[in-house]
Amino acid sequence: MPGDDAPAAEILGALTTAVVIVTPELLVTAVNPGAEAILGASGRHALGQRLDALLPGLRPLAALARRAAETGQGYGQELAFAPLNRADEPLAVACRIPPLRRDPPRL
Repeated sequence: MPGDDAPAAEILGALTTAVVIVTPELLVTAVNPGAEAILGASGRHALGQRLDALLPGLRPLAALARRAAETGQGYGQELAFAPLNRADEPLAVACRIPPLRRDPPRL
């Protein structure tokens, strides 16, 4: 059925790759279990927050997301940040940001 987001949400939930979906204003609209594990935060905690406010270590990623929204291009960067539940253990992650759309899919 058109407009039914259940299959997309099911696929997102089954991915082992961490996925965080944000609006062009960087508000978190969806977080899958892989991202919850890496961030050390629940999806409920993250929803509605600005990406750059979620974790201080995500500020460089937020800057790339802003750039992707402005230019319509995708970007990638290696980041190291400390998840909320493991402040003494920084993680090194490869981040990819596809071009951000003004009409992101709803999940």
